[in-house]
Amino acid sequence: MLFGTLRNSSRFLKESGDGFQSFPFGELTLIVNDFGRGSRGLFETNSGRFTFTSETPYLRTNSGYKKVEKAGESLSDIIPKSENNFAAFELTKTISGWSAFASSARITRARMYFLFVEDGILWSDDLRELIPFSSREMNPMGAFSILKYGDVPEYITVIKEIYCVPVGQKLEFTEKEFENWLKRGEIPRESFEFYFKLDFPMDGGDIPKTEKLMDAEFEFISTLNPIVPISGGVDSTLANCLINKFIDKPYPAYYIQFGEDDPEVKFAQEAAKATKAELEIALFQPKDTIPSFEYQNEHAIQPIGESSTISTAYHFMRQGYSGHKIIDGTLADGCYGSANYNHNIIGEVPERPQWQQQMNEWIAAQLQSKKLPFYERFHPRDSYVQDPYLQFMDVYLGPFGNMWLKDSKKHSEKLIPLWQYYYDYLQPEKSKQDDWMKYSVF
Repeated sequence: MLFGTLRNSSRFLKESGDGFQSFPFGELTLIVNDFGRGSRGLFETNSGRFTFTSETPYLRTNSGYKKVEKAGESLSDIIPKSENNFAAFELTKTISGWSAFASSARITRARMYFLFVEDGILWSDDLRELIPFSSREMNPMGAFSILKYGDVPEYITVIKEIYCVPVGQKLEFTEKEFENWLKRGEIPRESFEFYFKLDFPMDGGDIPKTEKLMDAEFEFISTLNPIVPISGGVDSTLANCLINKFIDKPYPAYYIQFGEDDPEVKFAQEAAKATKAELEIALFQPKDTIPSFEYQNEHAIQPIGESSTISTAYHFMRQGYSGHKIIDGTLADGCYGSANYNHNIIGEVPERPQWQQQMNEWIAAQLQSKKLPFYERFHPRDSYVQDPYLQFMDVYLGPFGNMWLKDSKKHSEKLIPLWQYYYDYLQPEKSKQDDWMKYSVF
């Protein structure tokens, strides 16, 4: 949903105002495009308040989950206690003028994006809606980050001039801050505040409590007409069993089969056998690769290097499903014995001088580009980054990024503080006691 907060809206509406409606908020004007058409979340406006959420909020109650269909209280009160994730914005008239609130999701990809225009700021939960009003120039640092790390860190995007409220943070402001930002042409990074931080209790866990929580979650999910992924792995199998526990009738499930000889088909079939899941095995052929990426390019809000959902999105586009919630059961990878979390991930890796790291990168680049023996087994750490956790993240473009891309050192150095934001995203006492937390938060 695209909307804007403008000090003077007449010029913008005259030049680019097709589809916008305007609402006065004192000396500020709120403009809204398409006026909530197709909004999945809250969309309310009256003479004193405008409220938007990208998804409908749900609150936990003693009897289950409550759907918030009308914002009876302010979003700053609703968001910290909501059970689901969404981007949000609220503009409220006050005695002295107005106040505003913007936030991104606690832990998922939902973001509130923003773009400075003449006399104001445009906001949207979909980056693509802001592009027509921008310079349409690619942000080379954002693009480099995707090639190197598979994603863009918080605050910046792949488009110059378009930024976002970082995950787990909020932005509260009044006319004073708004005027300040318009003069500067930016919202300073320190203006954002955390409303959520990741916490790792490190108390050994509580199995009965975990079971109770999972039952409550999946009892609710089962009411949403879900489509369940089944791969035969631990995470999707557990999700399927819990859905089966709370649904009395057959429900759709899917497995993406990669090629005719996919060896994991039998595991998916076995996992579905004892449940009410009606498993559809969708064959994904090599010829589907390019069309699936083209579909991703056309529909993704922001490009990412993670490609595991590209085939899934393409499958559902071809199937034409509607009215369902699709569960992504891939969050538990690496949690079931694939690593020994009692070992220190960084301490066991010897430190090397930068010249040696650069030499290793050059050797690796030669091996990989020519596919010489051992090219897949030699992966040096990033020589432009001293942070040991970020060094481990350079697994996408690898040594090619530093050896062959223009300005790679400059971009790498500027990206470091943006990626290190995730350390602050952890509860302070937890970010120091266990280096697996720092590594896994990326």
